[in-house]
Amino acid sequence: MVLSFICNARVQGNDYSRGKGWPFPAVVGLLLALGLSACGTIYKTPTIRDDSSAQIPFDVIELTPAAIQAANGVSYSPRPLPAAFRGPLRGVAGTGGLPPEPGVTEYRIGPGDVISIVPTRLATGEPGADQGASGEFRVRDDGTIDLSRLGALSIGGLSIAEADTALKKLLRNRQTDPSYRIEIVEFNARTVPVDGAVAAPGLVPLTQVPMTLDKALAARGGLRAEVRSSATVTLHRVGRSHAYRGDDLAMLSRVVLRDGDSVVVDPGESSEELRARFSQLDALDAVARDTVYLVGEARSPRSIQMPFDRQLFLSDVALDKGGVPLETGNMAAIYVLRSYGRNGGVAIYHLDAGNIVNLVLATRMELRPGDLIFVSEQPVTRWSRVLKQLSPATITSVAANVRD
Repeated sequence: MVLSFICNARVQGNDYSRGKGWPFPAVVGLLLALGLSACGTIYKTPTIRDDSSAQIPFDVIELTPAAIQAANGVSYSPRPLPAAFRGPLRGVAGTGGLPPEPGVTEYRIGPGDVISIVPTRLATGEPGADQGASGEFRVRDDGTIDLSRLGALSIGGLSIAEADTALKKLLRNRQTDPSYRIEIVEFNARTVPVDGAVAAPGLVPLTQVPMTLDKALAARGGLRAEVRSSATVTLHRVGRSHAYRGDDLAMLSRVVLRDGDSVVVDPGESSEELRARFSQLDALDAVARDTVYLVGEARSPRSIQMPFDRQLFLSDVALDKGGVPLETGNMAAIYVLRSYGRNGGVAIYHLDAGNIVNLVLATRMELRPGDLIFVSEQPVTRWSRVLKQLSPATITSVAANVRD
């Protein structure tokens, strides 16, 4: 294009005497303008210059297998994939294992319990047992049961064995055959509330048989199906809270409930909810991510977030749809700028992919957070942009100055 322009200018210069062209000095002026443009007066392309403009010391390193091995030796662990994308979610881990056990574990009779008094001789087939004291009795709020003609018997707070002893003592005092035993047929005095994401929230009675946390959940219908993988089961005991995963049956089966405990099941967030929340935070740039930067002659210069759970390679960036445009980008001049600390220098790794074999090196070069990937432009691209910036007004102005 420039050669054609020069030839045309010379022909017109020969016709200048006839008023049909420019003088040869005008051509020289225009060529001078082009030269100034190429030097950066009109268009200035970024380059690597080892002069006073470089404020940071740097080394240019040709990208070779040995150089890649050294560059990849810089320690880096990709950020882990968020839990919401790893499959079934889990509730929180237990906080400190099993809760402390209270000193008293034997069941104590209390208000609301239903007591059955059974004659032991009749139960064993022996004749002559006095059945006047037999029957079922509900323990009243004051801890007593009404044995009708025998009077009231206080058994609140007693164990089964202690209540048996108290009954026999009363029967002897009333000259009644003491061959009776006490059984509890309804346990109502000691209960644990189970609330939250269970099928049927409510009270679980504590009996003589140890009630474990998994059995208590089962007694209320179990965890709701949609939260089984994400629920957290929290046991509140004596001012402290102990949290367990809802699907950790081994741990739940080891936690024995006691009077005064309460259980709350937190449904947690489902995978879909967590993923939606993560996407919202990510869109607001509120998620911590590692980043590299693509600059220069790229289809889409931008910051690039590094992937989770895997390394990002130079080929991932340079050969991406937003990477190097073959029509304008210089494949022989791809650079990775890596800074070493706040006060350290910069290593500039040069990839000459003009030889397509060297593209294999790009698939081996691991990127690190903060890396700058710079793609230079082709020489013809640079001249094209210079000519585009030479507007007709610029050319006319230069020509006028030369004529004068």
